[in-house]
Amino acid sequence: MPGLYILPSSWLLDATPEAVWETIASPDMSWPRWWPGCTLQELATGPSADPGDPIARLLGTTVRLQFQAAPGYRLSVAIHPTRALRPRNIEFDADGDLAGTGRMRLFPASSPGPGWRPGPGSRLGSGWRPGPAWRLIGG
Repeated sequence: MPGLYILPSSWLLDATPEAVWETIASPDMSWPRWWPGCTLQELATGPSADPGDPIARLLGTTVRLQFQAAPGYRLSVAIHPTRALRPRNIEFDADGDLAGTGRMRLFPASSPGPGWRPGPGSRLGSGWRPGPAWRLIGG
């Protein structure tokens, strides 16, 4: 894909990977509750998603989120999970202002750095590989 970007981010969280998984893999797509600058625009779950199976519900869900980018800019992105391995990995397709693929990965982090409280922790890594879904003027 021409114009491909790599957008990594990493979070250190004061919770076990299993507890973090319950939040990031929730079919209600609660990402705006913990991701600054992210707001929910639309949430849809396919009719064939098994309501008794959280992974099937997650994979049957598409969410449109809006992200605050540079001052004055907002990006609208539809995210559809395509693969989920509990409690470590979610892969997704993205469409909208940016289109491509991404992955959220969880790792245990028992001692990630200074100031960290004792106890279990997690490292959440997010990697998106999008390209613009629109042509730049003169591009």
